[in-house]
Amino acid sequence: MLRVARPLLTCGRRSISTTSAEVGRLLDRYPVDRLGPQPGDEAVLTLSGGVDSSVAAFLAIERGGLKPVRTIFMRNWNSLDEAQTFEPGAGGSTGCTWLRDWRLVERTARVLGLKAELMDLSTEYWNQVFAPALDDWQRGTTPNPDVACNREIKFGELLLRAGLAESFPSLTSNASPSASPGPRRWLVTGHYARLAYHRGTGDSTVLGSLHRASDATKDQSYFLSAVAADKLGRAHFPLANLTKAEVRSIAAHVGLPTAASEESMGLCFVGERGTRGHARFLASYIDARPGNIVSLDGRTVGRHEGLHTLTVGQGARIGGASTRWFVAKKKPETNEIVVVPGADHPLLRCRSLHIDAFLPISARGSLVESLRGSDGQQRPRLLAQIRHRQAAVACTVARLPPSTPGDDDDDAQPAVEVAFDEPVVGVAQGQTCALYDGDECLGSGVISHVSLAE
Repeated sequence: MLRVARPLLTCGRRSISTTSAEVGRLLDRYPVDRLGPQPGDEAVLTLSGGVDSSVAAFLAIERGGLKPVRTIFMRNWNSLDEAQTFEPGAGGSTGCTWLRDWRLVERTARVLGLKAELMDLSTEYWNQVFAPALDDWQRGTTPNPDVACNREIKFGELLLRAGLAESFPSLTSNASPSASPGPRRWLVTGHYARLAYHRGTGDSTVLGSLHRASDATKDQSYFLSAVAADKLGRAHFPLANLTKAEVRSIAAHVGLPTAASEESMGLCFVGERGTRGHARFLASYIDARPGNIVSLDGRTVGRHEGLHTLTVGQGARIGGASTRWFVAKKKPETNEIVVVPGADHPLLRCRSLHIDAFLPISARGSLVESLRGSDGQQRPRLLAQIRHRQAAVACTVARLPPSTPGDDDDDAQPAVEVAFDEPVVGVAQGQTCALYDGDECLGSGVISHVSLAE
C-alpha cells in the first residue's frame, strides 16, 4: 500500500491526499526555467479529455504555482452538425466523440476546482487545416494535418482568442522574470516536448526553443516543428520530463477521471484507426477517382479506389500476387499508382529531398546562420525526421536557389536540400521533414521533391 505523505491537490475547495514518495519524485521533475513560468504567473489551461492534458493542468497548478485564469476545451471538428443529431458521440463509428470528451473535460475541471469553457474552432480548422489537406490528398501527395493544426490552430487561433498572441512585456537584460509588470500568462498543454526560453536578439522578448521530450516513444516535437519561437515563448509543457506511464501514475494517485482514458492519435474525428479507416473517412470529402495500379513496365496489376488510399512505401494488396508489392510513386496525370516488388526495392529508397520553404523555429541557431547567404558550399550536418516516431537519420543540408526563377532568396524561409547519409524508405512529396541539431528541433518544411536511389 502506498504511503500518503501530504495533500497533492489544494486548488479550488477540493483537497486530495493521494501521494507517495514515488509520486513526489515524479513531481520534482517538473520543468523549471529562469525565463519560463514562475509561481504566481497566470495560466490558460487546455483540456482535451485525455490524461496528458489533465495531468499537465494539475502539475501547472500544484507544482508550478500558476494561477488558472481560463480552462479551454477546443472543438476542432463538429460531427454533430454532420449527423444532425445531438446524441452523445454522434456521427456513428466514423464520427468524432467530441461531446464525450467535453463531458470528461467538465468532470476533470470539477476535480481540479475549475470551470471549463468550450471554444469552437471547427470553422478555422476546416479552412486552415482540413481543406488544404483535402486538396493535397486529391493531388496524390501526403500532407500532415497534425503539424498544420499545431501551427494554425493550437498556437495560432487559440493563442489569439485566449489573448496570448502578443509577446511578453519586455524585460531588462539583467532583470529576473518577476521584474516584468504584472504576472505573465502562459498557454499550458499536454504535449510531450521540452522548451528552453531565451531572449530575442536585439530585444528582451521571451522566445522558446523546442527540444525532444524525455520519453522518446511519446516525443511530439515533430508535430510542433512548424511553430515559431515567439509562439513557443508563450507555451508551457509540464510533461517534458515524464513518461506516459508516469503521467498515468500521477493521474491515478490524484484521482483524475482521465487516468484510464484511451489515447487519441492523429485526426481525432476519423474514428476508425488504421489506413483503411482513414481512406473510408476521406472518401466522404474527396472526389475519389478509381484507377490502375501498375508495375514499372506499365502492366496493370490491380486497381485502387483513389490516390489518397495508398501512401508511398505502403504495401499494396494485389489479389493473386505471389510476391508483395509496395507503392513507389503516384502519377496524378494518369491517375495511376506505381508499385514495385519487395520492400527493399531501390525506388522505395530516398537519397535526398527538397523543401521549397523551410520554416525555422528561430532566426538564430546553426542552421539558419550557416545557410544565410550560403552559395550551397556550406552543408551543416544535422538529423532529419520524416514521420512521427521515426528514428531521426543523419543528413547534410544545403541552401537551394528559389524554386521559381526570378524570385528573391528568402532568408526567413530558405529553400533547402536534405541529403541522407543512408537512403530512407517511404519518403513522399507533401510529407513534413523536421530537422534537428541533437535534441533541438530547428524547424521543418513540406517536401516538394524526392530523389530516389535508382
